Amino acid sequence: MGTDLTGKQKIDSRNDLTRLVGLKKWFSPYEALKMVTSTNAEMLRLSGPRNPYQQGKLGELTEGAYADLIIVKGNPLRDFDLLNNPEDNLLLIMKDGKVYKNLLNDIKFDTTL
Repeated sequence: MGTDLTGKQKIDSRNDLTRLVGLKKWFSPYEALKMVTSTNAEMLRLSGPRNPYQQGKLGELTEGAYADLIIVKGNPLRDFDLLNNPEDNLLLIMKDGKVYKNLLNDIKFDTTL
């Protein structure tokens, strides 16, 4: 979400999500999510020696890449406010390949389209 641009620091993820939800005033959910994920990754890739992630690719889900992953209960492209309640709506949180939260086994999924 661009927090890496100023260096490593302690980040309150709820504040980050609140800021993301605040973007909906000016951007579609797709535009806001793209901006805080792949666009920020592209900015870091372009920063050359200032890029703190020199050892692997950034912003993609491939082996050896730096990537964080969340699975949301619901579709944030339809209901952006899902991100305003991470305790209930973030089912999986993975950072640097380590799982910090996993509620996937507790959920019965609707597989109908």
